Amino acid sequence: MKKRILSIFLAMAISISFITVEILSVSAADSGIDWSLDDDGLLIIESDAGMTDWTRNGRGVNRLAVRSVIIQDSVTSVVDSAFWYCTGLTSVTIGNGVINIGNDAFSGCIGLAEIIIPYGVTSIGAQAFEACIGLTGITIPDSVTSIGVRAFFGCIGLTSVSISNRVTNIANFVFSGCTGLTEIIIPNSVRTIGSWAFENCTKLTEIIIPDSVTSIGVGAFENCAELRSVTFGNGVTSIGDYAFSGCTELTQIKVSADNQIYSDIDGVLFNKNVSFLWQYPPGRQGGYTIPDSVTSIGALAFSYCEGLTSVTIPDGVTSIGSVAFGNCTGLTSVLFKSQTPPTFRPDVFRNVPSNMTVYVSIGAKAAYQAELNEFNIVEGEPIIGDCNHDGRINIADLTYLKRVVVGYMPEIFVNRPECWLTDESKRTQKPEAADITRLKDFLTGKISSL
Repeated sequence: MKKRILSIFLAMAISISFITVEILSVSAADSGIDWSLDDDGLLIIESDAGMTDWTRNGRGVNRLAVRSVIIQDSVTSVVDSAFWYCTGLTSVTIGNGVINIGNDAFSGCIGLAEIIIPYGVTSIGAQAFEACIGLTGITIPDSVTSIGVRAFFGCIGLTSVSISNRVTNIANFVFSGCTGLTEIIIPNSVRTIGSWAFENCTKLTEIIIPDSVTSIGVGAFENCAELRSVTFGNGVTSIGDYAFSGCTELTQIKVSADNQIYSDIDGVLFNKNVSFLWQYPPGRQGGYTIPDSVTSIGALAFSYCEGLTSVTIPDGVTSIGSVAFGNCTGLTSVLFKSQTPPTFRPDVFRNVPSNMTVYVSIGAKAAYQAELNEFNIVEGEPIIGDCNHDGRINIADLTYLKRVVVGYMPEIFVNRPECWLTDESKRTQKPEAADITRLKDFLTGKISSL
């Protein structure tokens, strides 16, 4: 995930560096076949021949002098790279005759704040508006049927987008890195959402996937840091890896009851018969008990669930996918109900706390130690209040807890959920004075339960 973030910012840094080292040319009048550029930087293009001649012969010398563009109705195509890195361009009028906006057509036009795409345009090419960092809003008319890869990649100023209801595919990386985008409405015409299509759209808070969508690509919403809720329609049959990785505020994944492949229980994503756990919302806090029907936990299912503190894995689970609990930095205990360890794919517990406690059934310690020897393995289920793990709650636990709170115990003994007896200690994952009082009250009979 971090590599993907780095790649985007590196690409942006290269683009900005390229812009800043350019020597700005002096605005000067020029003209060619069916195009003219005046002293104020107004470029008028009168025909397709003019568009081609400008791109081939005029743009190289004059692109930094261009401030505004008028494309007349007689032009049918904004050709590839027509206004590539015209960094001073602030205003564009596209004629009603244009049906195609080519690859890289406005890429790097950092001063462009608004553009109206007329009805009649049917396709927007790859990287067409990439790195137009000043662009704040865009309406894609219903005539458009195709939007190319990375078309709006890195448009960090873009806050809203209206997509044509004839677009069937949201291409790979198309809105990736649009960090200002707060809302996106996916129309019912869309069938597929490409890989990393909305990656790093850090201001998105809600996504509703319509019934028409059947496929969601790899990393489609990766690192959407403020995304809190996702709703799937009944048509989704495929969700790629990393689709919601790094969505650290996501707490709800809802699925239509009519979906034949996926389902949810209390906002957690499963397959239809709840035998495979696909995705636990990374923004949730506290512990989680996996349903008894589950037999497999998918790769990355709990990845980056930094608020997850404990998990109970039922005895029917036979396999756990790669990096399933990777980077669960708050995970302090895992309870396995099965006597036989499941099949562990590589790095199941990558980057979890080294003092995490693994609880296993009586007699199963040796089997689990062979698989998870880097962790403290304890036989028997955790008992709240049994701070010293002797299977009983007595005065020895109170003594132990006091030593923990005042800092006499090594760090490896601190993060034990058996010692978190108050809401505050559960939140901070570290016992404190209030826990001592609560345990004392329990031992002296002032309270009946912990």
